[in-house]
Formats: sequence, structure tokens, C-alpha cells
Amino acid sequence: MRDLPHIESIYVEVDGALDAQRTAAHADGDTAAVQRIESKQRINDQAYFVLCWGQLEMAIDDMCRNAIRRRQSSGNWAIRRAWDLYNPDDDRLSGLRFEHRTALVLDQKAGSNSPWAKTMSYYALRNQIAHAIFMRSCRSSFKFKVFFRDDTGLREIGIEIIFAGDVWSAQG
Repeated sequence: MRDLPHIESIYVEVDGALDAQRTAAHADGDTAAVQRIESKQRINDQAYFVLCWGQLEMAIDDMCRNAIRRRQSSGNWAIRRAWDLYNPDDDRLSGLRFEHRTALVLDQKAGSNSPWAKTMSYYALRNQIAHAIFMRSCRSSFKFKVFFRDDTGLREIGIEIIFAGDVWSAQG
């Protein structure tokens, strides 16, 4: 999360340089160069999306670890028993899949427009990009701010994504 401003500033710089090159190529009538630069921009958008996604995933993992530790420290066995299955010190959080880690901090039964559902749809997009199934047809612009409110109410994180013309914003 702390790296998002730095990632964004580098993205803006690189994307601005590519835009200037594309504009110059368009002015020169060099359609082949325009197409090459647009391809670079699509790949650049997706690369930065994955970098930002990593920040979100780390935030979710941190929130999971905090939730697990809080529940494990409960004196009430009825609260603690299910949480004792997880090891918050395990780098992979006891092998929990991303969707399960997310379900520990967001309500997965809140409906199709819920933060959990939107996070899962963007997770699918992240997987497509990360596994080289690039979206070749869209030029995306994105803003990626991440926020969730953990159950202590002490930390607020949020997410706003504008990607491939789709805008989604949610606050916890």
C-alpha cells in the first residue's frame, strides 16, 4: 500500500512519454509506429495493474493475519476454535487461496456488486494478465487506490479502479 503513490508516479511518467511518442507518430502519419506504441501502452497498463494488485494482496494478507491473531487470542473457545486452524505466521497463510483470504475480511455473500465480488472479478483480470492472456483490444487507463476498514476500525483502506473503461469504487 505504501508503494502505490510511487508506482502511480512512475506509471504517469512512462505513460505520458508513450502518449507523446504516439501523438508524434500520429502527426507524422506513421500508423505502424502508432500501433506499436499502443501495444506498448496496453502492456504497460497491465504491468502496472499487476504491480498495484500486489499492493492490494499484501493489504488483504495483513488484514487476515490480524483477524486470525485477534480471534486466536479470544478466551472464548467458541470464537477461537475455527481460527486455531490457521497459522498467521505462515507466508502462505496456511495455504489459504486468495479468495478465501479475501472472504476473511470481506463479506462474500453480500451480492454481485459487493466489494468481495468486485475484488474477485479484478482478481480474474489479474490472473489473465499474469498468465499472459493479455487483453489486446483495450487501452486502459487506471487509477488504483485501495482501502478496507478492518474490524478494529483503526485502519481504512479503499479501492478505486478505472480499468478498460469500467469504473468501480468502494469504501469499507
